[in-house]
Amino acid sequence: DGTGDARTGALALAGRDALCYDEPDEDRDDPAAAGLPPLSTDQAFTRLLQRLAREEQVYASELAAAQRVYAEPIRASALLTRSQLAALFGSLERLVPVHAALQQRLSAALAAAADPVVAMCDACEQLVAAGELYSSYCTAYPRATEVLAELRGCARFCRVLAACEADPRANGHGLAYMLARPLQRVLHYPLLADDAL
Repeated sequence: DGTGDARTGALALAGRDALCYDEPDEDRDDPAAAGLPPLSTDQAFTRLLQRLAREEQVYASELAAAQRVYAEPIRASALLTRSQLAALFGSLERLVPVHAALQQRLSAALAAAADPVVAMCDACEQLVAAGELYSSYCTAYPRATEVLAELRGCARFCRVLAACEADPRANGHGLAYMLARPLQRVLHYPLLADDAL
């Protein structure tokens, strides 16, 4: 049906076209290699939960910035058609509330010293529920990059885009980076699952 090809192409584009946020990962240090006793299951899951919470805080803020710094001003410029706006931001904007809610739940679980295994299972359930959104995002990503490439030929759009890129909330990240971030992030979740096992 072509869906698999679109996803494969989207994943390849994300890896090639965007910078990858890669937080230093002190959690991967092997306690035994450092001469320390192995972690208990609760300790291991607590560290994993802390790591996921830190990463989700960064990711949720990046998604929110993509919406506030890029989607809203570009929509307000009235330069794009409805179809172009949907191609660029439709799938991205649906991810914003999902990850804001996940980040809040992780923070609440850590603050309440909740059972880390239960909290990680809860987070995994939320991510599985978001799977369809990510599937749609991966399928739509190649079209988003095509639309962005086409729009770069429009001087008025480039002026709006430059103003967005100059916004300090963009943290130096261009629109191409922001559009690729969900693909990078979704590929990172299986690595977290491997660490849990």
